[in-house]
Amino acid sequence: MNIDQIEDVSRAFNKFDSLTRQGAEKIAQKVGGEDFGKLMSKYADDKDSAERIFNVLGNAIDDDSLKIAMNQGSEAINTLSYHNVKFLNDKTIAKELAQRAGKDTLVLQDIATLKTLGPIDPKFLTPRQAELIANIAKNSTNGSGNRFMIGFYNDFDGGYIKVVRDHPNTYKFYSSHPNVYDDLGSFSNRSEILELINKQALEASIVNKVPFEYSLFEAATKDKKVIDEFWDKGILLRESGASDDVIENALDVILNTAYPEGIPSRMKELKLLFFNGYGNKTFDAASNLFRITP
Repeated sequence: MNIDQIEDVSRAFNKFDSLTRQGAEKIAQKVGGEDFGKLMSKYADDKDSAERIFNVLGNAIDDDSLKIAMNQGSEAINTLSYHNVKFLNDKTIAKELAQRAGKDTLVLQDIATLKTLGPIDPKFLTPRQAELIANIAKNSTNGSGNRFMIGFYNDFDGGYIKVVRDHPNTYKFYSSHPNVYDDLGSFSNRSEILELINKQALEASIVNKVPFEYSLFEAATKDKKVIDEFWDKGILLRESGASDDVIENALDVILNTAYPEGIPSRMKELKLLFFNGYGNKTFDAASNLFRITP
């Protein structure tokens, strides 16, 4: 560390409580003096961020995951520190979150820029808004493989993401950083913006006719029946020559009846697939999922 970094370390340490100091010492041991100096210089005057980073990461995460994130820069370390401690305490999950910390950082930075551009009308985006939302969708798409997984969301250790994690290098999937929801809270139409980002994440694979799979793991028991009814009705109407408007209205009746509290995002994703040429649906009972292809 240079003299300025040493001064930053000394100044910050005087502000820390004992648990944060303990975490900071552990991080220093894990990443080495030079990288630790960079962290301290970055957050020495930001007490809240410093305490979260050093307390949470220093006392929770394993050495390898911390180094993976640190190699992506101090902002990636900060981004990683917002995750639930139970995930950071799990070595396998922590590594996966660390590997995507750089992309998650870009997402949060783009949202911060988006907030400076005023209200968002999803139907009439400015070129800059469109660019930022496309980037957010791209960097919120994770995983690798030649299939795309969707389904019931139940955090990083459940639902369709658990299925993805149980099958490494098989699936791409959409999963945003936990701060995304709150960071978009200044927009009165936050739910529309989130749906737009989700839609664009899927469309990037739809345009390449990537096969999709819909996992029923941890989903509501009615989901399978609803999907079968939804798909069969859509195909029947399409074969009869009905317009897309007529088909969509009929499908919405099915979905609104099944989910009176509001159509879930996962069902809106299925609608997106159906109206983009994904007409083939088969059920794999052994894997408890639907395979959906063009």
